[in-house]
Amino acid sequence: MKRPALALGLLLAATSLPVAAQQSGNNETGAPRPPVPSDTDEPPVVMNILTLAIMVALVVGVQAIPSKRGHQD
Repeated sequence: MKRPALALGLLLAATSLPVAAQQSGNNETGAPRPPVPSDTDEPPVVMNILTLAIMVALVVGVQAIPSKRGHQD
């Protein structure tokens, strides 16, 4: 007889805690606000292009190296 009452009490306690936590975190409008970044610097365009050029040059350079295959391949 005590088991259903205990199960119902545990179920009620487990479901009421997340609801209370969810309601306490809302601001005045009811919707959560996204964070605002403090610093909005522009990305270093020249450095990005230079890095891309170096990587492309490395890939092309590696592909240009001839493979040394013997006559038995």
